[in-house]
Amino acid sequence: MAIAFRFVQFGFLCFLSADFAVKAEEETNSSLLASIDALNNGTESLVDAGSRYNTEVAVRLAYLATAAYCPNIANWRCGTACERSGRTTEVRVATSSFLAAKSIVGKQADNSCFVLFRGTSNMAGARADLGSVAMSVKPNCYAGGLACRVSATFLMEYEKTVGPIRDSLAALGCRGLPIDITGHSLGGAMSVLAAFDLSKEGYNLRNVYTFGAPRVGDMTFHVAVRETVHVPIYRVTRSDDPIPLLPWRTTEFMHVGTEVYYIGPVHLGVRFCQDEDESCSLANQHRLTSLLLTCLNPNWCGHFKYMHDMKEGLMSGRDC
Repeated sequence: MAIAFRFVQFGFLCFLSADFAVKAEEETNSSLLASIDALNNGTESLVDAGSRYNTEVAVRLAYLATAAYCPNIANWRCGTACERSGRTTEVRVATSSFLAAKSIVGKQADNSCFVLFRGTSNMAGARADLGSVAMSVKPNCYAGGLACRVSATFLMEYEKTVGPIRDSLAALGCRGLPIDITGHSLGGAMSVLAAFDLSKEGYNLRNVYTFGAPRVGDMTFHVAVRETVHVPIYRVTRSDDPIPLLPWRTTEFMHVGTEVYYIGPVHLGVRFCQDEDESCSLANQHRLTSLLLTCLNPNWCGHFKYMHDMKEGLMSGRDC
């Protein structure tokens, strides 16, 4: 079964075993809430964000995110996913040693670069990813005088690949070139961490699109990312995908980025939301159990069907 399916499967198992059972902190930080209000008032409106969102770019990056699941990606042999994600001239791959999360850096014929993330490749890793809401302080990340806290597992995996990412970007001559960052599922979570770090380091980010990503960090991280990353982060979700609802809202976790919410296939239309908005995927929180049950069969699960009907194949390694 595809790697991404294991991620969903263990989300369901951990849900039933109450591994996520962490009480919400009752107190919120007023200065951070004020910062979010200021950011919402001072940045582009949802109308502007919607006008900048590019469906064709989303489809191309969805193919790239799918390519990350393919075993022969180092040779750029991944079937339709490689063929429809732009002509790639060079690729470098790094895999972490513990949960085997994978990062891929490539250079394309239009003189741009990309960074993409696959996520875990084993069942123990999938359980670890979704079965814990433990948080760690992210180095060099602050907002409102507080240190950012993010998923301990996501951060551990990301830190094992960020060194090779920097080395690959340097080796491919990507400094100053436009860079796209993308990933699906856990790979989407790691993409947000990379967008923050590479923005701080002065890289020229062009597009940041994630697909079916879980929540990554706390409110402090939310504010720090919005203050640091100066291109929109488009968080693409679907009404039939449970993963963006995890770790669930009763924990400290908070999404960041403009949510691009599809009811299902692209032709049914899209809605844009900011932060945690019940007009988009959050409206499905009460359906979490049924969505996880449905996703035990990937053919029925929206988590694997991003950008259908403009994209072919599931977001997994099945069609490599």
